[in-house]
Amino acid sequence: MKKILVFLFSIVISNVSIAAISGDWFGYAIGKLGQNGHNALSVMTENGLILSRIRNDYAAFTFGESKLSDEERKSKPINVTEFDFVIEFWTCNSSNKLLSGKIDRVRYSYQPRDDGNYKSALEVFLDEFLGIQKYFNDNWNSNRVVKETTEDKYVITTKGSTKDIANVLLAIQILQEEQNIRLLANAPDVCPSSS
Repeated sequence: MKKILVFLFSIVISNVSIAAISGDWFGYAIGKLGQNGHNALSVMTENGLILSRIRNDYAAFTFGESKLSDEERKSKPINVTEFDFVIEFWTCNSSNKLLSGKIDRVRYSYQPRDDGNYKSALEVFLDEFLGIQKYFNDNWNSNRVVKETTEDKYVITTKGSTKDIANVLLAIQILQEEQNIRLLANAPDVCPSSS
């Protein structure tokens, strides 16, 4: 009986932690908005992520890099769809110096997969989706607008603020083609000249 209770408790704990992953990572990325672009690189030392793509105004981080050709690594726009997990940062007002502007946009992408144990990709997706909804309710209010619903795409937007930035635009995108969830934040007032 004791083993069964321990097993059930571990399943409950794992379900809670899986559902909170997207919100936690997205919250971490949003915390970088308005900071110097070089601070995006701290993702490697603070969380052990690997730098996957970089250019003067952009950096992407993953848990690991698949083997890509030199041409794939130089792709514009930068293609990161081959990764299950990506955090991306954009800077504005960057010159020809690497990440010299302030961070004005972030994106977190996650592609739910079968966890190899008890959960199908659909169960993992549902856990993530519900966790994201809870994260948005708890941190950004529930005042969301459904912008697009098609057979291929679902987009919800809202506005909010951080302690330092009054105007933050947020979006949840679910894309069938890439089969992933994307959370986006844009702080247009950080660099008014950015588009």
